[in-house]
Amino acid sequence: MEVPLEALVNRALIVRKTVLLLAYVMEIGNQIGREEALNILASVDEKFSQRWAQENISKLNIKGDDAKAGWVLDQAYWRAMTPGPWRPEEHIVVEDKPERVVVRHSGWCPMLEACKMLNLSTREVCPIFPARNANAILRTLNPRLSLRIGKTRPEASYCEEIIELSE
Repeated sequence: MEVPLEALVNRALIVRKTVLLLAYVMEIGNQIGREEALNILASVDEKFSQRWAQENISKLNIKGDDAKAGWVLDQAYWRAMTPGPWRPEEHIVVEDKPERVVVRHSGWCPMLEACKMLNLSTREVCPIFPARNANAILRTLNPRLSLRIGKTRPEASYCEEIIELSE
């Protein structure tokens, strides 16, 4: 399936903005520490993510508040924030239980593209930003939900999200 021209243009713009943002954070990180700078960015982004979830969760007709419902919410956020067609074959659910959902993403990702351009490790960046904003979204549905990053690209052939419901 081809990506429409409009989506390609939007993706290029998103990657450019992501590169600029991460480059800025890395420069600030030279002064205060990279992890601290990423945490500040994640903290700011959490507020926007929570607001998106609060404004949209009732419109999504999500059933329940377990890890499976968390994946539905996470998927809706991905789709809202990512231009172009949603390709289910690029988001493979390998574990689908009420207490735990594991998804392997292999499609386009602005964070992956930005990290490549800046020679940054997704292993260092993604567990802080954007994973913290995903956690903020999930906590809107249920404070016991959390997301963590398993494998990341380019080291693996996919990025792995693990959504869990704590006891």
